[in-house]
Amino acid sequence: MMVQRHSTGETSPTTGQKTCSNSFKTPKKGALELVVEGYFKDHPVTLLAQPQQWLILRDAGKEIGLSQSQRRDTIHYACHEAPVLRNLGRGSFANVQQIPSRQVSGTTLALKTSQRDDSRPVIFWGSLKEARLGIRLDHLNLVKVFGYEANNSSVKLVMAFYPQSLDTLLKTGRLDADTRQSIASDTMEGLLFLHSMNILHNDLKPANILIDRNGVACLADLGMCCAVDKPDSIAQAIHYMAPELSFPKTGSQQPGETPGAHNPHSITSDIFGLGFVLACVYGNFSYLKAWAINPYSGELVILLPLPEALPRSDRQGQAVAQNLIIPALHPAPKARPQSVLIMKAVFGYIYPPESAKKQQ
Repeated sequence: MMVQRHSTGETSPTTGQKTCSNSFKTPKKGALELVVEGYFKDHPVTLLAQPQQWLILRDAGKEIGLSQSQRRDTIHYACHEAPVLRNLGRGSFANVQQIPSRQVSGTTLALKTSQRDDSRPVIFWGSLKEARLGIRLDHLNLVKVFGYEANNSSVKLVMAFYPQSLDTLLKTGRLDADTRQSIASDTMEGLLFLHSMNILHNDLKPANILIDRNGVACLADLGMCCAVDKPDSIAQAIHYMAPELSFPKTGSQQPGETPGAHNPHSITSDIFGLGFVLACVYGNFSYLKAWAINPYSGELVILLPLPEALPRSDRQGQAVAQNLIIPALHPAPKARPQSVLIMKAVFGYIYPPESAKKQQ
Protein backbone atom coordinates (compact mmCIF):
# COMPACT_ATOMS: atom_id res chain seq x y z
CA MET A 1 0.00 0.00 0.00
CA MET A 2 1.17 3.51 -0.73
CA VAL A 3 0.40 6.26 1.78
CA GLN A 4 0.71 9.94 0.93
CA ARG A 5 0.70 12.46 3.78
CA HIS A 6 0.54 16.20 3.45
CA SER A 7 0.02 19.15 5.77
CA THR A 8 0.79 22.85 6.05
CA GLY A 9 4.51 23.43 5.68
CA GLU A 10 5.23 19.85 4.55
CA THR A 11 5.85 18.49 1.07
CA SER A 12 4.57 15.46 -0.75
CA PRO A 13 6.85 12.43 -1.30
CA THR A 14 8.89 12.63 -4.47
CA THR A 15 7.55 10.09 -6.93
CA GLY A 16 6.40 10.09 -10.47
CA GLN A 17 5.36 6.46 -10.59
CA LYS A 18 1.89 4.99 -10.64
CA THR A 19 1.14 3.23 -7.41
CA CYS A 20 -1.40 0.73 -8.67
CA SER A 21 -2.85 -0.62 -11.87
CA ASN A 22 -5.42 2.16 -12.30
CA SER A 23 -4.99 5.64 -13.74
CA PHE A 24 -4.27 7.59 -10.56
CA LYS A 25 -0.94 9.38 -10.29
CA THR A 26 0.86 10.91 -7.34
CA PRO A 27 1.06 14.70 -6.85
CA LYS A 28 4.48 16.22 -7.42
CA LYS A 29 6.66 17.49 -4.62
CA GLY A 30 5.87 20.89 -3.17
CA ALA A 31 2.49 21.46 -4.82
CA LEU A 32 -0.93 19.94 -5.04
CA GLU A 33 -0.81 18.80 -8.63
CA LEU A 34 -3.82 16.92 -9.94
CA VAL A 35 -2.82 14.88 -12.97
CA VAL A 36 -5.27 12.28 -14.18
CA GLU A 37 -5.63 10.63 -17.56
CA GLY A 38 -7.99 12.16 -20.07
CA TYR A 39 -9.11 15.55 -18.86
CA PHE A 40 -5.75 16.61 -17.36
CA LYS A 41 -3.50 14.38 -19.42
CA ASP A 42 -1.83 17.33 -21.13
CA HIS A 43 -3.10 20.04 -18.81
CA PRO A 44 -2.09 19.59 -15.15
CA VAL A 45 -3.64 21.86 -12.55
CA THR A 46 -1.20 23.22 -9.98
CA LEU A 47 -2.58 24.49 -6.68
CA LEU A 48 0.06 26.35 -4.75
CA ALA A 49 -1.70 26.26 -1.39
CA GLN A 50 -1.35 23.59 1.27
CA PRO A 51 -3.93 24.80 3.80
CA GLN A 52 -4.83 21.75 5.89
CA GLN A 53 -3.79 18.21 6.76
CA TRP A 54 -4.97 15.45 4.50
CA LEU A 55 -4.20 11.84 3.74
CA ILE A 56 -4.43 9.79 0.55
CA LEU A 57 -4.22 5.99 0.43
CA ARG A 58 -3.85 4.11 -2.84
CA ASP A 59 -4.07 0.33 -3.06
CA ALA A 60 -5.43 -2.32 -5.45
CA GLY A 61 -7.02 0.05 -7.92
CA LYS A 62 -8.67 2.19 -5.23
CA GLU A 63 -7.96 5.69 -3.96
CA ILE A 64 -9.12 6.82 -0.52
CA GLY A 65 -8.86 10.44 0.61
CA LEU A 66 -9.27 11.61 4.20
CA SER A 67 -9.41 15.17 5.50
CA GLN A 68 -7.79 16.12 8.82
CA SER A 69 -8.40 13.45 11.49
CA GLN A 70 -10.95 11.33 9.59
CA ARG A 71 -10.58 7.54 9.91
CA ARG A 72 -10.55 5.17 6.97
CA ASP A 73 -13.20 2.90 8.50
CA THR A 74 -15.50 5.91 9.01
CA ILE A 75 -15.32 6.88 5.33
CA HIS A 76 -15.72 3.22 4.28
CA TYR A 77 -18.86 2.96 6.42
CA ALA A 78 -20.31 6.11 4.88
CA CYS A 79 -19.56 4.94 1.34
CA HIS A 80 -20.69 1.32 1.61
CA GLU A 81 -22.57 0.46 4.81
CA ALA A 82 -24.53 3.48 6.02
CA PRO A 83 -28.31 3.22 5.49
CA VAL A 84 -29.82 5.77 3.14
CA LEU A 85 -32.14 8.09 5.06
CA ARG A 86 -33.43 9.80 1.93
CA ASN A 87 -32.45 10.73 -1.59
CA LEU A 88 -31.53 14.41 -1.80
CA GLY A 89 -31.28 14.63 -5.55
CA ARG A 90 -30.39 12.74 -8.69
CA GLY A 91 -28.85 14.54 -11.65
CA SER A 92 -27.41 13.53 -14.97
CA PHE A 93 -23.97 12.98 -13.46
CA ALA A 94 -24.37 12.27 -9.73
CA ASN A 95 -26.70 10.98 -7.05
CA VAL A 96 -26.79 12.61 -3.58
CA GLN A 97 -28.15 10.79 -0.51
CA GLN A 98 -28.51 11.67 3.16
CA ILE A 99 -26.85 9.15 5.49
CA PRO A 100 -26.25 8.95 9.27
CA SER A 101 -22.91 9.91 10.78
CA ARG A 102 -20.99 7.13 12.51
CA GLN A 103 -18.96 9.51 14.67
CA VAL A 104 -21.61 11.87 16.07
CA SER A 105 -24.99 10.41 17.05
CA GLY A 106 -27.99 12.27 15.68
CA THR A 107 -26.07 14.03 12.91
CA THR A 108 -26.23 13.26 9.23
CA LEU A 109 -23.92 13.48 6.22
CA ALA A 110 -24.37 13.63 2.48
CA LEU A 111 -22.98 11.00 0.11
CA LYS A 112 -22.45 12.10 -3.49
CA THR A 113 -21.87 9.26 -5.96
CA SER A 114 -20.66 9.87 -9.50
CA GLN A 115 -20.51 6.96 -11.95
CA ARG A 116 -18.06 6.88 -14.82
CA ASP A 117 -19.56 7.41 -18.26
CA ASP A 118 -17.03 6.94 -21.05
CA SER A 119 -19.15 9.13 -23.33
CA ARG A 120 -18.59 12.04 -20.89
CA PRO A 121 -15.16 11.37 -19.29
CA VAL A 122 -14.73 15.03 -18.30
CA ILE A 123 -17.58 14.67 -15.78
CA PHE A 124 -15.95 11.71 -14.05
CA TRP A 125 -12.57 13.41 -13.78
CA GLY A 126 -14.29 16.54 -12.55
CA SER A 127 -15.84 14.50 -9.73
CA LEU A 128 -12.43 13.13 -8.80
CA LYS A 129 -10.97 16.63 -8.86
CA GLU A 130 -13.81 17.86 -6.62
CA ALA A 131 -13.02 15.10 -4.12
CA ARG A 132 -9.27 15.66 -4.13
CA LEU A 133 -9.68 19.39 -3.70
CA GLY A 134 -12.37 19.02 -1.04
CA ILE A 135 -10.14 17.22 1.48
CA ARG A 136 -7.40 19.83 1.01
CA LEU A 137 -9.45 23.01 1.45
CA ASP A 138 -10.95 24.12 4.74
CA HIS A 139 -12.97 27.33 4.97
CA LEU A 140 -16.22 28.37 6.63
CA ASN A 141 -17.73 29.28 3.25
CA LEU A 142 -16.73 26.13 1.36
CA VAL A 143 -18.67 22.88 1.56
CA LYS A 144 -17.00 20.62 4.14
CA VAL A 145 -15.62 17.39 2.66
CA PHE A 146 -14.62 14.60 5.06
CA GLY A 147 -13.30 12.05 2.61
CA TYR A 148 -13.89 9.99 -0.52
CA GLU A 149 -13.38 6.64 -2.18
CA ALA A 150 -12.65 6.40 -5.88
CA ASN A 151 -11.79 3.79 -8.47
CA ASN A 152 -11.97 3.66 -12.25
CA SER A 153 -15.76 3.33 -12.25
CA SER A 154 -17.06 5.66 -9.52
CA VAL A 155 -16.29 8.44 -7.04
CA LYS A 156 -18.03 8.47 -3.65
CA LEU A 157 -17.73 11.80 -1.83
CA VAL A 158 -18.62 12.13 1.87
CA MET A 159 -19.45 15.67 2.96
CA ALA A 160 -21.47 17.65 5.47
CA PHE A 161 -25.24 17.71 5.05
CA TYR A 162 -26.76 21.04 3.97
CA PRO A 163 -30.55 21.43 4.27
CA GLN A 164 -30.98 23.53 1.13
CA SER A 165 -29.31 25.35 -1.72
CA LEU A 166 -29.58 29.03 -2.57
CA ASP A 167 -31.59 27.99 -5.62
CA THR A 168 -34.29 26.29 -3.52
CA LEU A 169 -34.23 29.17 -1.02
CA LEU A 170 -34.87 31.71 -3.78
CA LYS A 171 -37.86 29.71 -4.99
CA THR A 172 -39.55 29.92 -1.56
CA GLY A 173 -39.94 33.71 -1.75
CA ARG A 174 -38.08 37.02 -1.51
CA LEU A 175 -35.13 37.07 0.89
CA ASP A 176 -35.16 39.57 3.73
CA ALA A 177 -32.43 42.20 3.99
CA ASP A 178 -30.36 40.38 6.61
CA THR A 179 -30.44 37.06 4.72
CA ARG A 180 -29.37 38.51 1.39
CA GLN A 181 -26.57 40.51 3.03
CA SER A 182 -25.31 37.40 4.81
CA ILE A 183 -25.44 35.19 1.68
CA ALA A 184 -23.75 37.86 -0.46
CA SER A 185 -20.97 38.32 2.11
CA ASP A 186 -20.46 34.55 2.54
CA THR A 187 -20.28 34.00 -1.22
CA MET A 188 -17.62 36.71 -1.62
CA GLU A 189 -15.61 35.29 1.29
CA GLY A 190 -15.66 31.77 -0.18
CA LEU A 191 -14.64 32.95 -3.64
CA LEU A 192 -11.96 35.24 -2.22
CA PHE A 193 -10.48 32.25 -0.38
CA LEU A 194 -10.41 30.14 -3.55
CA HIS A 195 -8.72 32.92 -5.51
CA SER A 196 -6.16 33.34 -2.72
CA MET A 197 -5.40 29.62 -3.17
CA ASN A 198 -4.79 30.14 -6.92
CA ILE A 199 -8.13 28.44 -7.76
CA LEU A 200 -10.94 29.53 -10.07
CA HIS A 201 -14.40 28.16 -9.24
CA ASN A 202 -15.76 28.43 -12.81
CA ASP A 203 -19.32 27.32 -12.03
CA LEU A 204 -20.95 29.94 -9.80
CA LYS A 205 -24.75 29.76 -9.73
CA PRO A 206 -27.44 29.52 -7.01
CA ALA A 207 -27.63 25.72 -7.26
CA ASN A 208 -23.92 25.50 -6.35
CA ILE A 209 -24.26 27.51 -3.15
CA LEU A 210 -25.48 25.45 -0.18
CA ILE A 211 -26.93 26.85 3.04
CA ASP A 212 -26.17 25.16 6.37
CA ARG A 213 -28.42 24.96 9.44
CA ASN A 214 -27.10 28.29 10.72
CA GLY A 215 -27.81 30.11 7.47
CA VAL A 216 -24.15 30.20 6.38
CA ALA A 217 -23.67 30.03 2.60
CA CYS A 218 -20.98 27.67 1.27
CA LEU A 219 -19.60 27.30 -2.24
CA ALA A 220 -20.07 23.79 -3.59
CA ASP A 221 -19.28 21.69 -6.67
CA LEU A 222 -15.59 22.22 -7.33
CA GLY A 223 -15.59 19.86 -10.32
CA MET A 224 -14.94 22.66 -12.81
CA CYS A 225 -12.21 24.37 -10.79
CA CYS A 226 -8.84 25.07 -12.35
CA ALA A 227 -5.69 26.98 -11.49
CA VAL A 228 -5.64 30.71 -12.15
CA ASP A 229 -2.39 30.42 -14.09
CA LYS A 230 -3.45 27.34 -16.10
CA PRO A 231 -7.10 27.98 -16.98
CA ASP A 232 -9.47 25.62 -18.78
CA SER A 233 -12.02 26.58 -21.41
CA ILE A 234 -15.52 25.29 -22.08
CA ALA A 235 -16.68 23.80 -25.34
CA GLN A 236 -20.20 25.20 -25.52
CA ALA A 237 -22.27 28.24 -24.63
CA ILE A 238 -23.39 28.26 -20.98
CA HIS A 239 -25.55 31.31 -20.42
CA TYR A 240 -25.06 31.77 -16.69
CA MET A 241 -21.29 31.99 -17.18
CA ALA A 242 -19.30 34.93 -18.49
CA PRO A 243 -20.20 35.48 -22.15
CA GLU A 244 -16.60 35.56 -23.40
CA LEU A 245 -16.24 31.89 -22.43
CA SER A 246 -18.75 30.96 -25.12
CA PHE A 247 -16.89 32.56 -28.03
CA PRO A 248 -13.73 31.58 -29.90
CA LYS A 249 -10.54 33.19 -28.71
CA THR A 250 -9.35 36.04 -30.90
CA GLY A 251 -5.77 36.65 -31.90
CA SER A 252 -2.97 34.18 -32.50
CA GLN A 253 -3.15 30.64 -31.19
CA GLN A 254 -0.82 29.59 -28.41
CA PRO A 255 1.44 26.53 -28.90
CA GLY A 256 -0.60 23.36 -28.53
CA GLU A 257 -3.89 25.25 -28.43
CA THR A 258 -6.83 23.88 -30.38
CA PRO A 259 -7.77 26.14 -33.31
CA GLY A 260 -10.99 27.98 -32.53
CA ALA A 261 -10.69 27.27 -28.81
CA HIS A 262 -12.93 29.38 -26.60
CA ASN A 263 -11.59 32.05 -24.28
CA PRO A 264 -10.28 30.45 -21.07
CA HIS A 265 -11.66 30.97 -17.57
CA SER A 266 -10.17 33.85 -15.59
CA ILE A 267 -10.55 35.89 -12.42
CA THR A 268 -12.94 38.20 -14.29
CA SER A 269 -15.09 35.30 -15.51
CA ASP A 270 -15.48 34.27 -11.85
CA ILE A 271 -16.35 37.92 -11.10
CA PHE A 272 -19.14 37.66 -13.69
CA GLY A 273 -20.38 34.49 -11.94
CA LEU A 274 -20.32 36.32 -8.61
CA GLY A 275 -22.32 39.16 -10.16
CA PHE A 276 -24.85 36.62 -11.45
CA VAL A 277 -25.26 35.13 -7.97
CA LEU A 278 -25.64 38.58 -6.38
CA ALA A 279 -28.24 39.51 -9.00
CA CYS A 280 -30.22 36.37 -8.13
CA VAL A 281 -29.95 37.10 -4.41
CA TYR A 282 -31.00 40.76 -4.58
CA GLY A 283 -33.50 40.40 -7.42
CA ASN A 284 -34.84 37.05 -6.15
CA PHE A 285 -34.23 35.46 -9.55
CA SER A 286 -33.61 31.80 -10.30
CA TYR A 287 -32.82 32.35 -13.97
CA LEU A 288 -30.66 29.87 -15.83
CA LYS A 289 -29.54 32.57 -18.26
CA ALA A 290 -27.58 35.71 -17.49
CA TRP A 291 -27.22 36.83 -21.10
CA ALA A 292 -28.37 36.18 -24.67
CA ILE A 293 -27.63 37.36 -28.19
CA ASN A 294 -30.26 39.61 -29.75
CA PRO A 295 -31.26 37.74 -32.95
CA TYR A 296 -31.94 40.99 -34.81
CA SER A 297 -28.99 43.19 -33.84
CA GLY A 298 -26.51 40.48 -32.90
CA GLU A 299 -25.71 42.37 -29.70
CA LEU A 300 -25.14 40.69 -26.37
CA VAL A 301 -27.92 41.46 -23.86
CA ILE A 302 -27.77 41.01 -20.07
CA LEU A 303 -31.08 39.43 -18.99
CA LEU A 304 -31.14 40.28 -15.28
CA PRO A 305 -33.27 43.45 -14.82
CA LEU A 306 -31.46 45.26 -12.02
CA PRO A 307 -31.79 47.74 -10.42
CA GLU A 308 -35.29 48.10 -11.95
CA ALA A 309 -36.53 45.02 -10.06
CA LEU A 310 -35.70 46.61 -6.70
CA PRO A 311 -37.92 49.21 -4.99
CA ARG A 312 -36.41 52.70 -4.85
CA SER A 313 -36.79 52.63 -1.08
CA ASP A 314 -34.31 49.74 -0.92
CA ARG A 315 -31.23 51.97 -0.81
CA GLN A 316 -28.71 49.27 0.05
CA GLY A 317 -30.09 46.96 -2.62
CA GLN A 318 -29.94 49.78 -5.16
CA ALA A 319 -26.35 50.52 -4.13
CA VAL A 320 -25.33 46.87 -4.52
CA ALA A 321 -26.98 46.73 -7.95
CA GLN A 322 -25.36 49.96 -9.19
CA ASN A 323 -21.89 49.51 -7.70
CA LEU A 324 -21.38 45.73 -7.71
CA ILE A 325 -23.84 43.76 -9.82
CA ILE A 326 -23.95 45.92 -12.94
CA PRO A 327 -20.13 46.35 -13.11
CA ALA A 328 -19.57 42.61 -12.47
CA LEU A 329 -21.97 41.67 -15.29
CA HIS A 330 -20.33 43.94 -17.84
CA PRO A 331 -19.88 42.09 -21.18
CA ALA A 332 -16.23 43.22 -21.39
CA PRO A 333 -13.94 41.39 -18.93
CA LYS A 334 -11.60 44.39 -18.54
CA ALA A 335 -14.52 46.63 -17.53
CA ARG A 336 -15.46 44.40 -14.57
CA PRO A 337 -13.95 44.67 -11.08
CA GLN A 338 -10.60 42.91 -11.31
CA SER A 339 -10.74 41.10 -7.97
CA VAL A 340 -13.17 39.89 -5.31
CA LEU A 341 -11.25 42.02 -2.82
CA ILE A 342 -12.39 45.16 -4.64
CA MET A 343 -16.01 44.00 -4.58
CA LYS A 344 -15.73 43.11 -0.89
CA ALA A 345 -14.41 46.61 -0.12
CA VAL A 346 -17.34 48.23 -1.94
CA PHE A 347 -19.76 45.87 -0.17
CA GLY A 348 -18.24 46.88 3.18
CA TYR A 349 -18.82 50.52 2.30
CA ILE A 350 -22.50 49.81 1.53
CA TYR A 351 -22.86 47.74 4.72
CA PRO A 352 -20.59 49.43 7.29
CA PRO A 353 -20.12 47.73 10.67
CA GLU A 354 -22.43 50.26 12.37
CA SER A 355 -25.21 49.34 9.95
CA ALA A 356 -24.72 45.65 10.58
CA LYS A 357 -24.94 46.17 14.36
CA LYS A 358 -28.18 48.12 14.04
CA GLN A 359 -29.77 45.37 11.93
CA GLN A 360 -28.93 42.82 14.60
